[in-house]
Amino acid sequence: MTEQESYWDYMKRMYKEHDSSQLPEGRVPYEEWLKTKRYAVVTAVSSHRMRYVVPLDQLQAMNPNAEVEPEWLADAVTMQEVEDFSQEWLGEQIIDVNVVSEDKMLEMFDKDNPYLEEWTKEKKISWVRKLIRMVNDDDCV
Repeated sequence: MTEQESYWDYMKRMYKEHDSSQLPEGRVPYEEWLKTKRYAVVTAVSSHRMRYVVPLDQLQAMNPNAEVEPEWLADAVTMQEVEDFSQEWLGEQIIDVNVVSEDKMLEMFDKDNPYLEEWTKEKKISWVRKLIRMVNDDDCV
């Protein structure tokens, strides 16, 4: 890619120079993709197991007029008054899978990344196109 050549011009040139019969499985020629401009979207939730530990004498100090109850720690956790003892990442759970138009993807981009709203449409699309890691695909941009 030359300094004067935009990302899209580079991509167009690369796809035109590349024999479409040689594309990796699942990839389509640039011109075909331009006709649809559709994006796969997966929504997932990342989960962590958190554990909290507090000595009973410290819990008792929270309410000296009643017999200590371990459930008081649950209240302290809810109120964010105690730091976690440990945590373990449990992974991601897929919530849904959709296909959206480019306009809808850009709308989602702006909603989910308001701090990047100054980016141009082209920069947002370029950034999205770089998110996937293609294994053994040196031509992936």
